[in-house]
Amino acid sequence: MAEPWVSIRELSRGGRAGDGLRGREIIDPAGWNLTGLAGRVVLFELGFEFAAGSAGMCRWLVMGLVAVALMGCGGAPAGPVVVPVTGVITLDGAPLADAKVLFLPNEKTSNPCTGTTDAAGKYTLTQSTFQGATPGSYKVTVEVYQQKDGKPVPEEMKNDMMQLIAMGRAKQILPPKYADASKTTLTAEVTEPKAEVNFELVTK
Repeated sequence: MAEPWVSIRELSRGGRAGDGLRGREIIDPAGWNLTGLAGRVVLFELGFEFAAGSAGMCRWLVMGLVAVALMGCGGAPAGPVVVPVTGVITLDGAPLADAKVLFLPNEKTSNPCTGTTDAAGKYTLTQSTFQGATPGSYKVTVEVYQQKDGKPVPEEMKNDMMQLIAMGRAKQILPPKYADASKTTLTAEVTEPKAEVNFELVTK
C-alpha cells in the first residue's frame, strides 16, 4: 500500500507551511522536496491543500501544477510589443474630421488597427480591446463618407454604411488613392517607443 501524503494547509510565500510545519522543508513520502521546485511561490500562493492520498498521485499533481506555473512565469513566449500611435489628418490644409483611418500591416504577425479623427483631425489607433499598434510597416487607408446632401452620416446610421451607399444615400468623398486598400498610396512606419503619423491629403 502506498505511503500517505501529509496534509498541508495555508501554504505561505517562499515554500514554508503553517499548522506546525512552518520553518521545515516540505517533503513528501516519495522524497520530493517541494521547496526546491521551480514555480513553488506561485503554487503556494494559490493556497493549494494536498489532503491525504497516495504519494504517487500527489506527485503527479504537483508536477502538473508546476508546469502550469512555469507557463505563467516566463515559460510561455511574451506577447507582441504594442506602442501608442496618434496623428493628425488634414485635407487641403484643413483638419479632416470624422475620417476613419485603417492601418493594414505588411507583416502577417501584426493586426490591423483603426482610428477615427475628431474635430481637430486627430486620431488614436486601437486594435481589439487596447490602444496602439505593433511596430512595423503598414499601408493606410482614410475614408470619409457623407450623405447625398453633403452632411456627415449620423453615428446611428454608420453601421448600415454599405446599404446606404448601395441606395445612393451616402458616398465616399476621398479619391481611391486614399480610400481604396488596393490603390492607396499612403504608408506608415510604426516604431518604438511611440509613433506620430500625420497625413496631409489633397482633393486633387
